[in-house]
Amino acid sequence: MNTEKFLGSAQTSDPPSRGFSVQEVSELALKKLLWRSSTSAQLSYINEPYTKPIVIPDQIMLDALPSVPPTDFVTLTDISAVALLGLANLSELDAFRTTFENHTQAFYIQQSVQYPYIFKLNYAMLQPWAANPDLAFSGICSISQVNILNYIIPYYLNNGAWRGSFCRTSGGGTLSRNGTDIIRESQLSFLFENGFFTCYEKDLTKYSTTPISSKYPPAVTCYLYKGQFGLPTCDSLWSKGSGSTIYYSKGPVLIGESTIRDPSLIMDVSGNARIDNILCNSLETYSDRRLKSNIVEIPANPDILSIGTYHFNYNATPHIKEVGLIAQEVEKVVPEIVREHDGMKAVQYDKMGVLLLPIVREQQKRIQSLENHVMELRSLVGRLFAKLM
Repeated sequence: MNTEKFLGSAQTSDPPSRGFSVQEVSELALKKLLWRSSTSAQLSYINEPYTKPIVIPDQIMLDALPSVPPTDFVTLTDISAVALLGLANLSELDAFRTTFENHTQAFYIQQSVQYPYIFKLNYAMLQPWAANPDLAFSGICSISQVNILNYIIPYYLNNGAWRGSFCRTSGGGTLSRNGTDIIRESQLSFLFENGFFTCYEKDLTKYSTTPISSKYPPAVTCYLYKGQFGLPTCDSLWSKGSGSTIYYSKGPVLIGESTIRDPSLIMDVSGNARIDNILCNSLETYSDRRLKSNIVEIPANPDILSIGTYHFNYNATPHIKEVGLIAQEVEKVVPEIVREHDGMKAVQYDKMGVLLLPIVREQQKRIQSLENHVMELRSLVGRLFAKLM
């Protein structure tokens, strides 16, 4: 597969780590098709604004976001916008300016009063990316190299409450059909972490008389987050202990769950977890009768005693001597306690004690019966001995 950039290396001013290769666009398209084949969802995918993008660690937003966009936005002056966005000068805004068909200004930047770290970008015309000018676009400013599209608030939050829109332009910054020429969701992919927009394929003329291209770049309306970001080891989420240790200090940790099921727990995991070693004071398993149905007592199964017990070494740790069972042998006798993960069998060792209880009870009955017989024999021998004397 050809992995060269669309325009090769002629654009020497572009950062080498940016741009879209044939392979990258092909992989996005393939992932999209694979995802669509496995779901009934009708929305776009792969880092797109209408679904969940891949979130990298430094995208963890620490400042509070309301459930819906605020309604107290005020329009910024160009000078204020330049200062707040960290641009070099006023001229850097010119590349993003758009107008309606009556030549009135469409592009402007707003800021929330209550949430000053939330901005709204209105009809900002994107800039063709030199490595792929007809399919890839960004919000990078010409002098400061600031990308004003960095950290758009994901459209998927709160069931699309923060959703913006992309529309076509008709040349010279004029909005096509006064901004109502909206780009279909399935046509675009938006990379939130680096502020890039790319088409899966060329924008065909049947959708618009001014299809997306370097001559007619799209315009975006969206919300921006300019607050604080956190890393997994940032002080606001984690605390520093003695030496180089860190510990989480912000309450329960949920994995695979969004709701705390038991406030007394500091970690709640829904699903399977792979852990090499567990060191703990005790292990508990839910066993409340109210959680169970189809309760049937297990009879004694003496075949359990035929399961071999072994010394062995795991291939991954050949220097450590282990003791245990062989899953395939256990499966022949009690398949209920054998599970399979990634083709490898695992034994629920904690259930072995439950299966041994009926055998122990049966043996206890036999022992008691034998003791009773011994007592009877002793009594009989005593009586016989007395008669002989």
